[in-house]
Amino acid sequence: MRQERCFSSGRAASIVCSLCCTLFVFSGGYAQNGWTIPVVISRDSISERHPTFANYRFNYGIMQPAEEALAFVRNNRNICVRRTRNNATEWSDTLFCVPNDSAAYANPTITYTKVPGTQRWMLILAWESDEYPMPGAILMFTTWDNGVWNQQSPITLDFAGDRNPHLAPHDSGAGIVWERRGRIMYSRYAAGVWSWPEYVTPAGDSLNSNPKLTYDNARPVVVWTKRKTPDTTYAIYCSTKLGSAWRQPDTLVYSGDNRQPSFFKPQTPWSTLAVCWSRAYGTYRVAVSRELSFVNDSLRLGGIETLSPYQAQGVNSSPAVNNTPIPITTQSTPLTWNIASTWQTDSPTLGNGIAVSSWAGVVTSTFSPPALTTYHNPDISPGVWSYPYVRFWVAWEGVANNVWKLYGSVLSVMITEVQEHEEKPTTYGLYQNYPNPFNPSTTIGFQITDYGFVTLKVYDLLGREVAMLVNEEMGPGRYERIFYAEGLASGIYIYRLQAGHLTISRKMILLQ
Repeated sequence: MRQERCFSSGRAASIVCSLCCTLFVFSGGYAQNGWTIPVVISRDSISERHPTFANYRFNYGIMQPAEEALAFVRNNRNICVRRTRNNATEWSDTLFCVPNDSAAYANPTITYTKVPGTQRWMLILAWESDEYPMPGAILMFTTWDNGVWNQQSPITLDFAGDRNPHLAPHDSGAGIVWERRGRIMYSRYAAGVWSWPEYVTPAGDSLNSNPKLTYDNARPVVVWTKRKTPDTTYAIYCSTKLGSAWRQPDTLVYSGDNRQPSFFKPQTPWSTLAVCWSRAYGTYRVAVSRELSFVNDSLRLGGIETLSPYQAQGVNSSPAVNNTPIPITTQSTPLTWNIASTWQTDSPTLGNGIAVSSWAGVVTSTFSPPALTTYHNPDISPGVWSYPYVRFWVAWEGVANNVWKLYGSVLSVMITEVQEHEEKPTTYGLYQNYPNPFNPSTTIGFQITDYGFVTLKVYDLLGREVAMLVNEEMGPGRYERIFYAEGLASGIYIYRLQAGHLTISRKMILLQ
């Protein structure tokens, strides 16, 4: 058995909790520092590349999707999905591929989200479609609900060169970002309909690419790369939506050559955001990370930290990090446990392969099966909870006998005991916001006593909903959410907590 003690740290790759607690976990019987010896996910000799796991917010102890889903490109033109089985211990032989007569499909992205008004999970799958002789690519999507894949439909219609989409879950829906001729776009999926596309980047700014999306409370946050002029290196920028408008892009990092940004996944409403990317130092490249948050309409950045443990040599690229939150049910801020990060490596230290750093970066393993000659595009899953285990997969593409195939390894973490030092709440509560009056943001605290579906919404005095701060399953505990009031008029607003059959409301005052 292995015992991990919680501690506070500024490092993104660390175990963090707000109260003193002890989490006992066990991962044994496996090779490679707890990770299994790599297995072949592909089932035949047809080329399969560019794996990407379905995204969702992992909440320990709350109902989650029962299996992982992996989207990928098959035969260089088809978009397919394969799911795990037996509590995410192995991959199913069943394969779904989007019907495709003549188009070239590429760059799949996939996410789980809740079916509105139910407790069921659904999958949203999106990709880019390029069909000759049309002048540019469009975005397409389909959904999987109750065991059935629905008919594919377009997200965009004007063949404007829409590429590199990325989905993120949000409430009972999702958001998507993509690039359109050097500008970054955004749309939201709710009640079965995509919103009209919005420009994230300003007019005339046409050197942007590779966007990634997450949500901070109810606000979308986007990061992307931007090519510098006159050279060919890249900086990383970010933006968030303030009311009905996107704020002017902020620089996340400028110096050096920075590529392949990605949010730590899954992101949670109670943690700061974190981004990882690949950064060049001379002739070698390392995987790095940085924390960021928006406070009172200002961007705050943490220091840049190295994820890959060897900086002196080698090339480390395509980083992906799983920042898995495991909430201790009676504490106000859940334990955030960074289970693993992965990246592609070509290093004299670890060799050519896929590197995985787990247990808060203490040990690094490298997957280099001798049958493979090339390793690319690793991704890491959010995790599947099946008592008493949490299971995580890493997947990547490799060449064997001149055929691209998908490979993977799984880590099973057994949660055996949680010792808590704070009593479980005995009553539901909705606290007065602070500060009050406020401008432009305020904090709302609440507590719940049982597992269940919880909503926290804000209304104006006419009863119109102006914000949704919580819309998810939650466990017993004390929580806080930040309400951002950009774009709203001064006045009195009502915030309302609904949990089970209980409804509690309070008033707050906005002074612009």
